[in-house]
Amino acid sequence: MVKINRYLAHANKSQTNIIFSICEKGNRLKFTSKVSIETKYWDSSKQRVKPSYVNSIHINKTLSQLQQFIESECLQHYDNYNAVNFDELKDSIKNYQDKGKRNKLTLVDFIDEFIDYKKSSASIKYGTIKGYNGFKKNVIDFEKLTKKTIYVADIDQKMIIDFKNFLSKEIDYSDNTISYKMSLKNVILNYAFKKKYIDNQDYKDVTTKTHQTESISLTDEDVDKLFNYKTLNKKLNKAKYFFLFQIYSGLRVSDIAKLTKEKIDLDNETVKIVTEKTNKVVTIPISKHLRDIIEAYDITTFKTSWYPTYSLSLKQLCKNAGINDIIVVTKFKNNMQVVENKPKYELISSHTARRTFVTRLIKEGVSATEIMQITGHTTRESFDKYIRIANTEAVSNIKDKLNAM
Repeated sequence: MVKINRYLAHANKSQTNIIFSICEKGNRLKFTSKVSIETKYWDSSKQRVKPSYVNSIHINKTLSQLQQFIESECLQHYDNYNAVNFDELKDSIKNYQDKGKRNKLTLVDFIDEFIDYKKSSASIKYGTIKGYNGFKKNVIDFEKLTKKTIYVADIDQKMIIDFKNFLSKEIDYSDNTISYKMSLKNVILNYAFKKKYIDNQDYKDVTTKTHQTESISLTDEDVDKLFNYKTLNKKLNKAKYFFLFQIYSGLRVSDIAKLTKEKIDLDNETVKIVTEKTNKVVTIPISKHLRDIIEAYDITTFKTSWYPTYSLSLKQLCKNAGINDIIVVTKFKNNMQVVENKPKYELISSHTARRTFVTRLIKEGVSATEIMQITGHTTRESFDKYIRIANTEAVSNIKDKLNAM
């Protein structure tokens, strides 16, 4: 018959794991119970935790349940094989322990596990990690509101719908932002499904429709205001030069963060860099204004640690520089159109510079094909999203053309 014993992995240490040993007809299987205790609280004669240990009832119950599972499996083996199949028993125990882990794994802890996996398995960009951490914060806020901890094993379609409604009603996100959050949800839970932490993919059915919205670019007048703006605030002055460098180079902020002096060739008037997002080699011409910026400020000093505050600094910079035209902003919430009036500086981010670079060149008659060589865009569809000619400018330009016909 089968003999099952429990003992400490290292009785001479102050704390150690509890080991199970299964013996039958000279065969033996050892494995950890994945329970660790202080050695002095182990009763070796009774093979259990002493009652004086603070968590003894729970641990002894866990050990007893595991032993009952093993005994049940062994009985089935005797019915099927008239002996214990140790390879099969080992797999059964592993599945039992994994299931226990899954049932106790919170969604917040799993997101951390997922982020660690992404960091170790592939090169992952700051913006992507920021998105996952933002999603985790949304989950934490949702748990605070509902006063419930979300366990991965308990995730179902109703919970996802409640979470989506929370993003809309409590956080006041637009449909496009919720759509982005739902895409992050799918990526994270796809990994949970792959790891067999969940056994269905109903979460994929919960989506939000996206809507085309307007993004701004700066006018020539806006850029002049930035150039002429003077400030003694070191933080805003730093933001000014980095932003102007983006406006005249078309580079993403992630590309500026990896810029070195060796990549700036003032003699040949070019900046050559492998873009962070597409890994494409681009060569950027150094214009007169770009040279002035490079000579006035060391652009290679940008640090990734500035990412969280850079966009906030840009908003303050543009406000101080007088970029405060009122912009009509159209958003969608619950598939309903919402129109708001906002000062232009509130809508500015680091990516505004890239849109400004593209839009200004298009207005000057430079072909999209030529600009794409500089920006590193790989498709015309993605490139066209960067063209932001204001409606008033378009009306005026077309009117002038029509009058000249």
